[in-house]
Amino acid sequence: MDKRKLLATLLRNLALCIESSSTEDIDALLAGERRLQIGPFAPGQTQPAKPKPRAPIPTRDWLAIEEKLKTLRSREEGQKLIEELALKRTELEHLARVINLPVSREDNVERLRQKIIQSSIGSPLVSHAIRGE
Repeated sequence: MDKRKLLATLLRNLALCIESSSTEDIDALLAGERRLQIGPFAPGQTQPAKPKPRAPIPTRDWLAIEEKLKTLRSREEGQKLIEELALKRTELEHLARVINLPVSREDNVERLRQKIIQSSIGSPLVSHAIRGE
């Protein structure tokens, strides 16, 4: 295994150890009254659960979806298209990134839909209205 991956695993395990420790234990460790020791798990303890691997983003023609959104004439049509595609949150995030939109952890499904529609349809509509087209 690559040394960087080993070090990252060590740091994750250390973080889990710190998170599961009491405040008193951490204070004593920082004061030098206790020390960290590497050893086998105590009887009855289990290894921390490994994080589940992320599910891959389903293969779709993301660029075709982006182009289709740009050809629509209203926000309602865009909303209907996104609802018909039944995109999950991870798929909406991926589509937003394809469109070069910033994605935040705080963005829920509805907010992602709004961002995508505003960027693909809403902004061009406003530009056309301003130019009087």
